[in-house]
Amino acid sequence: MAPQSGNRSQSIRATLRLSGFVVTVIIAGVVGVVIFAVLHFNPATAAAPQPTPAERVISAFYHAAALQDYGTAYTYFAPEQQAIITAYSFKLSADLLDAQEGKITTYHAVRVDRDAAHPAQVVVQESVTRTHQGSYTVSVTLAPQSDGSWRIISESGV
Repeated sequence: MAPQSGNRSQSIRATLRLSGFVVTVIIAGVVGVVIFAVLHFNPATAAAPQPTPAERVISAFYHAAALQDYGTAYTYFAPEQQAIITAYSFKLSADLLDAQEGKITTYHAVRVDRDAAHPAQVVVQESVTRTHQGSYTVSVTLAPQSDGSWRIISESGV
C-alpha cells in the first residue's frame, strides 16, 4: 500500500503544479489584456474632437472681439444682421460694453446644438469672461450661407 500512496501523493503534487501553472498563465493573460487596453485605449491620449465649422466661426468672432478688432468680428455676422446694424454701430456698442464690463479675457464653447425649430441652424452656448463682470453665457445662433460658410444670425449678447 505504501507504494500506491506515494504514487497518489506524486499525482496530487503534479496536479497542483499543473493547476498553479494554469492559474499563472490565466493571470498573465488578464494582466496583458489590461496593459494593452490601457496603452491603446487611454482617453488621455485620444485626439480631441475637431470643432465644427460653426464653432470655428464663434471662436474667430470672439478672438477678434477679445483683441477689440471689431471690424473683423463684424464680418462674422450674416448679411441680414449686417443690414440691421452697421459696422460702425457695432463697434460703438462693443466699445461701450468693454468700458462698462471690461475686455473679453477668455471664451469657449460650452454646448453646441442644432436648433430644433430650424435644423440647418446651430446654437452655440459660449462662456465669456470679462475683466469687470466675470463669466457669463451667450447664446449665438449660426446658419450656413449660400457660399458654404457659417455666419451669426442672432446672439443674446457679446
